[in-house]
Amino acid sequence: MKKELSHIPRSLRCGVACGTVYSVGNGEDCIGACINIASRLQKLSNLKICTSKMGIDLAKGMKEETAKKYMVKSVAIRGIGRDELVIVEKQDFERLPKRDRLIFKDV
Repeated sequence: MKKELSHIPRSLRCGVACGTVYSVGNGEDCIGACINIASRLQKLSNLKICTSKMGIDLAKGMKEETAKKYMVKSVAIRGIGRDELVIVEKQDFERLPKRDRLIFKDV
């Protein structure tokens, strides 16, 4: 394994979506709408993490104080829909430049 690393990104972004994934190509690859959604979510802005709300209930399975750290927004996701609901961390969202926050709508 190579010991030197080059072109290390300064930060990583993550898109998360729930759904069914299908194995193709003798298990060499996977396909599914949730993979496409997750990929597009991580490209939306400089949020560290953006999660599709589909199938997720913030009030269920999460302590109330933890749930308060997140917010639900509506956003257009290319090829998916114009008013898709996403979950973002409040502090991370508030750190975005105003022009980046404008793509998200209040719910």
